[in-house]
Amino acid sequence: MSLDKLREIAADFRTLGWAQGAVELPLQCALAWDGENLAAEWGPPGPSSAEIPASSLVFRGRDQGTQLRSVWERRMQCYDLVLESLKAFDELVQKATAGHEVRERVAERDEAFGVALSSADRMWHSRLYDWMIEKGLTDALLQVCDVKQCSEGVLRWQLGQLKTPFVEEHLQQEPIVRKRLDLLWEYYVKHEMFLRAAVVLCRLAETPECVSLISPPRIELTYASDSLPITLREREEYLTWSVANARGHAGSPFGHTESAVGFLTDVEEKLEVAKVQRQLLDEVGQLVVRLQEAGIDLNTQSGWSGYDRLQDGLLSVSEVCSLTYAWA
Repeated sequence: MSLDKLREIAADFRTLGWAQGAVELPLQCALAWDGENLAAEWGPPGPSSAEIPASSLVFRGRDQGTQLRSVWERRMQCYDLVLESLKAFDELVQKATAGHEVRERVAERDEAFGVALSSADRMWHSRLYDWMIEKGLTDALLQVCDVKQCSEGVLRWQLGQLKTPFVEEHLQQEPIVRKRLDLLWEYYVKHEMFLRAAVVLCRLAETPECVSLISPPRIELTYASDSLPITLREREEYLTWSVANARGHAGSPFGHTESAVGFLTDVEEKLEVAKVQRQLLDEVGQLVVRLQEAGIDLNTQSGWSGYDRLQDGLLSVSEVCSLTYAWA
């Protein structure tokens, strides 16, 4: 069956109100047309993968790189058909007016999302979650309320359908960017995994340093430092939230299996140093503004180059003390 034929059949199923067929058939085709799961070797599903030139996979040879991309694109086209159906069924709910029509449309929509979320296809779940993030449906993804309305005013469903085993895995997917990390720690908070949330928050505060291993608990994350621009004040906020979550860990369902004492002590010390660093940066910043208004460059005038270092990231106690002494 060709992709055009699949698209036509999916549209017919939507017209007939058969939500299961409109969602399940493209998902089955995505797997059937990629029986060896070659698409997974091309890269993580999402818009960025489409921008990767096939010729970049030189270790596989140009022909095989082209083949992998072709398989990946075909699979993504199947997923796009599913997303079209999900959106179409939800739009029908918004257009319904009579009571019995609303109930019918809601049932169709819920069935469509139920089928989509019950799939065991990891790549599909990753594509679905990226789509939800793009549409501003992060609250629904994190299961924090009963109903979610995005800014476009359409997509809403019961959160009971969103309890899949793939959300955490998707948010840890490389390359990790700040938006996903923010969702990851919120996800842990909503599931009362406060120590895990505290660990992610602490590592967010410490970027752009690359951290290959987070402990405790054992979570392997590779950070894309250039995609994580964070101000010093934001780093301080992340550390503050990290301390709060680490303190709340003892009373959580996981408090009896994971100890947060050592981690909490370490983060509290980092927070105190960050506060001193930020206070020094604020003082220097105010002077820099006054000097610039007078046409004076601080680095040239005084030979002190600590202003940039204070902004670059979190410093150690000795580094902050050294800069403070030099500044005084």
